[in-house]
Parts: sequence; C-alpha cells; structure tokens
Amino acid sequence: NAEYMGRVVEEMNIRFQRHWVRRMSNSAIALISEGRAEILKKSTSNDVFFNPAQCVNRDLSIAMIQTFINTRRAELNQPKPSSSTTTASADKQIGTTEVAEEAEEEGEKEVPVPIASSDEGITIFEAMAASGLRSIRYHKELSGVKNIVVNDLDPGAVANIRNNLAHNNISEDEVTPSTGDCSLMMHHFRSQGKLFDVIDLDPYGSAAPYLDAAVQAVGEGGLLCVTCTDMAVLCGKNVEVVYAKYGSTPIKAEYMHESAVRIVLQTISQTASRYKRHIVPVGSFFIDFYLRCFVRVYTSPLRVKDCACKLSYLYQCMDCSFFQLQPVQRKGKSKRGADKFCAGIGPVVPQACPECNGRFHFGGPLWSDPIHDTSFLLSAIEVIKANMDTFAQHKRVIGLLTAESEEIPDVPLFYTVRSMASSLRCQNPPAVLVRSALLNANFRVSQSHVEADSIKTDAPAHVVWDIMREWVRTKSPVKPKPNTVAERILSRPVTTTIDFTQHKDATRTGVPRYLPNPENWGPKKAAAGGRFVGTKRRVSDGVMVGGDGKREKVVDATPHDTTPKE
Repeated sequence: NAEYMGRVVEEMNIRFQRHWVRRMSNSAIALISEGRAEILKKSTSNDVFFNPAQCVNRDLSIAMIQTFINTRRAELNQPKPSSSTTTASADKQIGTTEVAEEAEEEGEKEVPVPIASSDEGITIFEAMAASGLRSIRYHKELSGVKNIVVNDLDPGAVANIRNNLAHNNISEDEVTPSTGDCSLMMHHFRSQGKLFDVIDLDPYGSAAPYLDAAVQAVGEGGLLCVTCTDMAVLCGKNVEVVYAKYGSTPIKAEYMHESAVRIVLQTISQTASRYKRHIVPVGSFFIDFYLRCFVRVYTSPLRVKDCACKLSYLYQCMDCSFFQLQPVQRKGKSKRGADKFCAGIGPVVPQACPECNGRFHFGGPLWSDPIHDTSFLLSAIEVIKANMDTFAQHKRVIGLLTAESEEIPDVPLFYTVRSMASSLRCQNPPAVLVRSALLNANFRVSQSHVEADSIKTDAPAHVVWDIMREWVRTKSPVKPKPNTVAERILSRPVTTTIDFTQHKDATRTGVPRYLPNPENWGPKKAAAGGRFVGTKRRVSDGVMVGGDGKREKVVDATPHDTTPKE
C-alpha cells in the first residue's frame, strides 16, 4: 500500500545518504566561503552541483528578497481598508462596477485578498538546492525570515545540505531539508494550507516545468524568483523547443537576450492567469549566461483580464534592425464606461520593411509591459550598500541594478549602434551622439542593462534611421553598392531635424554599469549525482542523461552505486 511504499522510499533515501556520506568521508573536502556562509564539498567530484559564477545570482537574490521583506513590512503597517472600500477601489482602477457585476456573473467575483502576513517573518521555499549554499546565505544574511524549506530530489545532495547546515550551526527547525520532486512538494504544502512568501526556482536549464506548481504555492503578494539557463534556446537556436516549453517564438536579433526575459515573463503570466492570479515584475535581468526574474504574484480575477493587453507579437525585418510590436489584445471603453477587451488590430507593419523593403519574421507573444519597478531596484541598491562586506560581487550587482533602474520602463527591446552601422556599411557613430540626437529631438532614450551599446527609445523607427542617415551624410560618407540594404536605406530622405550636439543627459556617470566577467566565468557541467537527481541529472534504463542532453552508459544505476561508468 501507499504507506508501505513510502517507508520503502524513505529507507532507500536514508541508505543512499549514508552511502554518500561514506564516499564523501573518503575524499578530499574543500571549504567554500561565500558571504557569511561556508559549505563543504568534495574537491575532486561533481556529485553535487555548485557553480561559483552564480555568486552574482545569489547576491542579487539576497538584495531583492530583503527589499521584498522591507516592502512587505511597510505594506502590513499601512491601515487596512474595509472590504467595501477595497472592492470599490479595485473597480475604480479597473473600470466601473459594471465590470464587477460582469465578473460576478461569470463566477469571478472580486473578493479582496489580504496580503499574507506573519509577525514572525517570511517563509522561503528553495526548490532545487543542490549544496544548500543559497538557503544558508538566506538564513544568515536576511533579516525577517521565519523558516526556509530547502529541497532537492537527490538524497546525496540533501545529505550534503544536512552536513552544511551542521557546519554552519543552523538548526533544521529554521532551515528544513526536504527530499522530493519540487513540484510535488509545492503541491503538497499547498494542500496542507501552507503557502510560501518566497519561492526560488533555480534549475539546471528551463524553469518552465515548475511554474505551474510555483504560481499556486506562493502566497498572496509573494515573491517568485525564477532562473532559466537555457539561453541558447530562448535566443532562437531551436524555435520549436521554445514554443513547446514557453508557448512563444523567439527571433534572433540584437535584443534577443531581453526578448528571452520577456518570453519567460509572458509564460509566468499566462501560467498564473489560469488560477486567477497576475504578476507584477519588480526586476528581470539577463546576467552572463542565464536570466533571473523576480515577480510578485497577486490574486484578482478582474486584473487577470488585463494580461493579454500586456503581451505583444513581434515583427522583425530580416535585413535591417527595424522592428515593431503588435499587442495581442486592446482595451477600450464601452458606452457605459466599462472596460471592453477586443482582439488586437494588425498587422502594424506593411508587407515589406518601410526602411529597406525586406521581409519580416513574426515572433512572440512576449511580455511588453515594464519588466522592473524602479523604486524597488533603488531600494535593493541601498540594501547592498548597507552590507557591502557580505556581497562578494557587490560592484557587478549594483551596476546591474543601476543600469536596469535607468531603463525606460514602458519601451520594450532596443537597437544597437553597431547593428545599424553594419547595415549601412559605415563607421559606428558614438552611442552618446545617437542618444544626444534623440534627446535633442525631444524623445526619451536610455541604455538597456543587457547591452552597453543599446539604444532604447520611444522614437519611431524612421527617426532612428534618420539619425543614421544624417550621420552617414555629414560624418561618415559611404558609397553603397546598388540594390543593397545600405543603398535602399540611404536613398530615403531625412525627414527629421537632427542635432548631434551632445546633450547633458546622454551620458551617465558614477557607478560602472557594464563590468567584465572574471576569468573562467560561465556555465558549469551538470552534477553527476544519483538516480534521484531529477533536477540536475537523471538515470533511466541504465543510461544517464545530463542537462546538456549527452547520454552516458551506466553499469549500475542502483541507489548504492551511482558513479557513472563509461
């Protein structure tokens, strides 16, 4: 029966953990320090996944979660409005009471959901912990944490976590190790009425399989932290794989890393909307070889109706940098003043590119709403500055947060100067002059945290190309070959008054924003743990399949001998 099988699985896990500890005791042990935490790891083995390059990820997560804790505390200290006031306020923000009546008829009555609170602190669930370093740092460096559940599918990893907790003198009542499939664990805790204030998903590869459980198990107004390392796929290497995992089609372009972030956000949004929940991104980043998204999750059937208006399809010219976004849905008003949702109108581009007559790729949908909250990011910077000694990568993290906080929030994607200059076969204009020309023409402009050479602006595409045409005409003359992309773009007249005088807001000083990576900084091979390692590596039918898709023969795949053998 189920109880007997549960005891068998538990006994197998205990035997495997003992076996792992014996193997570890016979190996050289390395002591790894990061922040205020220390972990023990076999120096000659990759049984448990650990990548020092993810120090930036962990530093950033600590700053963002501490900011969330501070924000949550401030929200709880605010006077609580009455139910009638809250409902009326929601109706006012979204439309009129007609919307509420309509929602009630559909079984979606707007009921005010209070933000989950605990005077003792927040609860955190780390779904795929590996060495447990992240949760140990959370416990030691965050203030206002009640309990952390640190989970992994690999019993060997959980045994290592227990050793690391003991080494750091941390009680298992405060940081509780857990062995199991993270999705099942989240469903289990939710079925017991326990929702987490913070859920951290940091898998080896895509986080898409775990989002459904996560958006249900995070508490009201809670923080969902999501990492995806399958950047090659998200950037357009295998469009069919992206569509299968994320329900979107990527396009290879200079902005592909930002579009990858936006594809993941739309997946989280659509997953949450199935459960009458919506997301508010507070920070979404591309870092090195992965992306990291921080979103708050709320319950509101009315606000869920806005979700499709926050998504857009993408048209990208195949020959030049021209792109255009088309909203999936549009929101208007009925005759009675209520919100009315309609299908998007398109296409928003002609059959051929208006700049070079090229054809278009069609991609998406992707998240086209803001990907960050500026005030939240500035607060996270202050958290780091107040505790510089615990953040090993504080310069990079502050630079990253600063760069994103300066982005224009309501302008998705960007151009790059080198890509446009390449299309025209001309010398690259200094990016500061391009930004100055846009500012002098009364448009907004900023860089993207993704790329130092980026131009993120609300100016129409023809204005951006007019700047490049004027640059070629006055500063870098070229003679394009007939019937080429450069010739077709340069043959169009300049219809905008261009002024390259340097604008005072075209440059940013102070904090370095785009720091180089240290040596040997990048992704790491998946852990070679046991057959239970579903999150990092798995064994099936005598064949071990790694996160990179490589298959290796295994002589004995029992829990007592999980060492891969050629």
